[in-house]
Amino acid sequence: MTYPTEEEYREAYEKWCQEHPGKTGAEISQNAVVEINGKLVKLGKKINYMRNFPNNLSPTVREYWQKTNALETQEERLENKYRQAALLWKKENHKEHLDIPTTTTVYIKRYGMVKIGRHLSDMRSIYKMQKKGSHYHGRKNLTEEQIAWWTKEGMNWERPRHSKTRRQAPDHHLELVQELKSLRDEENELDNILDWLLIDYETFRQIVEEKINKIKINEDLKSNQSEILTDHSSCCQLLLEKVIKFHRLFPNESLEQILTRSIHEITIEKEFPNWIMEKYTPYVIEILQYLNLPVREITNLMNQDILPLEQAITIQLVGNQNISPKDKKWLQITTEYLVNLLLKHSTNKKEEIIDNFFDELKEHQLTKQELKKLRDLSLQAFERIRMFQILEVGLETEEKKKLEKMKAYHFSSQDIEEAYFNALRFNRAKKSKQEKNNDRLELLRQYIIDWRLYSPEEKRRIIENHHFTEEEISYMNTTRQKIDHTIYKVKKMRKKS
Repeated sequence: MTYPTEEEYREAYEKWCQEHPGKTGAEISQNAVVEINGKLVKLGKKINYMRNFPNNLSPTVREYWQKTNALETQEERLENKYRQAALLWKKENHKEHLDIPTTTTVYIKRYGMVKIGRHLSDMRSIYKMQKKGSHYHGRKNLTEEQIAWWTKEGMNWERPRHSKTRRQAPDHHLELVQELKSLRDEENELDNILDWLLIDYETFRQIVEEKINKIKINEDLKSNQSEILTDHSSCCQLLLEKVIKFHRLFPNESLEQILTRSIHEITIEKEFPNWIMEKYTPYVIEILQYLNLPVREITNLMNQDILPLEQAITIQLVGNQNISPKDKKWLQITTEYLVNLLLKHSTNKKEEIIDNFFDELKEHQLTKQELKKLRDLSLQAFERIRMFQILEVGLETEEKKKLEKMKAYHFSSQDIEEAYFNALRFNRAKKSKQEKNNDRLELLRQYIIDWRLYSPEEKRRIIENHHFTEEEISYMNTTRQKIDHTIYKVKKMRKKS
């Protein structure tokens, strides 16, 4: 077997560049093959080897490939792109510091439109979480070299405040304030998503082709969808958007698993997809019906846009308001944000959270009626979501999953108690609708909450007064023990994280 010569690799590279105008060597995928003089030259593997082992190359060979940018990794390419954009912005605006508005874009011939403002905003968030020993949405932490370079070029690692007279807002509200000003959501645009995945379009297209060929679906459908997904950027962008959305819903799944889900969602039409039950509980529909929530509206929203149930409930609630589309969009953004704040904190702090949030909205000069609507809708959405979460957790049979959900949902001790009681109510409602049984259950619940606080004499009197059976007494003792043990375990999990 004869391997291609250095001249053939260079000729293959030049041919690849001609076939892919506007692209650089950094965008050549590992699987790229080019035909030269009847010989298949594995250009992608060659470049990948040179990237990983540059010291094995002679100085002359290394110098040539470095000039083509072929040895530049995808991460290096992205970093260089944003550095060039930042320097160009400083030059054009005669600035010494990188005080760049979030919506700013810069055009560079090699890269096209570069969203430098959004990138700097993300970098600040990454840096902030990095200092706390955490990660920002799974993104890689900044290296010391990156921090040093951007600092030297005038990067302000705190979010810039352009108005000296404006009262400084708490950090956790600043991102929303920016969102409210622009009312734009560019997070899922194709370039941003490819940057987020740290791959180029060609590589992603090839991954999609390979993945589709592995999925066992109808042959005609497979052929049709393969052509649609791989030949049209708009459809490939649709798939990318689904990848991002599923990654948020299933953060522990691999890219392979996420791609399988995403392609399945595009190729297989189903009124009620399996992922909803996998993410939450097999009792999703029954719980929504039990809580008198509009099942079809909520599940349709989840299915169409791959939304979390919490977001779908909020959108459905806001969507039913009789207001203009412009006001509805603003109201949806603020309601979703406020509901998320409420879900992350103890129930007894609701009013404090709302009041603090309203302070941050003063600059928008909302009327009392608008603030009242925002408060009412947020509280309604919060109560609906929390009731669903309480039932979802209460009906979970695997203890590990139950504990993880309690932690993820920021359950208080009271929420944990309610998870036990509401699940029991739910199951009894399915079996029997006799009010007498429900009254007895409420009576037991009343005493279980404080059962450990009663003295032996007080317990004896309670049992005699209500004629509790041995089974009911045992139920009160064991349930209280289970609840206390669960509360202890959840607190322990939070301390470890």
